[in-house]
Amino acid sequence: RRRHAIHEAGHALITYLDSKDQQPPEYCSVIKRAGTHGLVVRAYDSHERNSDDLSYQDMTHKIRVALAGRAAEHLILGPLEASARGSLGDLKSATRMAGSLFGNWGHSVDISTDKSASSNLAVCIGTPTESEYAHTEILIRNYLQQQFMDVINILKSNQHLLLAIIDALNEKTFLFYDEFLDIVKQSKSLSFLYPAQDRKSTRLNS
Repeated sequence: RRRHAIHEAGHALITYLDSKDQQPPEYCSVIKRAGTHGLVVRAYDSHERNSDDLSYQDMTHKIRVALAGRAAEHLILGPLEASARGSLGDLKSATRMAGSLFGNWGHSVDISTDKSASSNLAVCIGTPTESEYAHTEILIRNYLQQQFMDVINILKSNQHLLLAIIDALNEKTFLFYDEFLDIVKQSKSLSFLYPAQDRKSTRLNS
């Protein structure tokens, strides 16, 4: 169950930290149901849930959330112990969303300059050709790798909070909105009281 707690904690933490309004998830659990080992439900009033005109940033957030389960396993367990197929549904979702961004909607992976942002304006019309498939696939793979690394860095910078969420999910199997906020508040207090090295020593000795 701990691996599932790690996975869902990754989703939950990126849902919170990377969202526009930093809304905690409404609910997260590691209770097995309907072919899954856990679930994270975004806050009912979160921007990314309710908007009918999502931006590039909104789509990037949704993709990062999808990648966060695998990223958390990679960070905490290491690449050899991450679930072999447990992230398949998440990766399919991330791939579809990235495919829409670059194959259907004319966005670019690099949007840092006017020139780079306009490098992929030709969109697929009808059934994509082999060259369109190949072009879009390269963009998707590069983009997902970039976002995965961004998620890893966010989780590393907030690893004390990630570990606290993992422990809570492993113990209770589920967390509601207010309980998640309590963990965030407690983690911030701990971060203030103990420097990172002291927190690590305390955790190893407890």
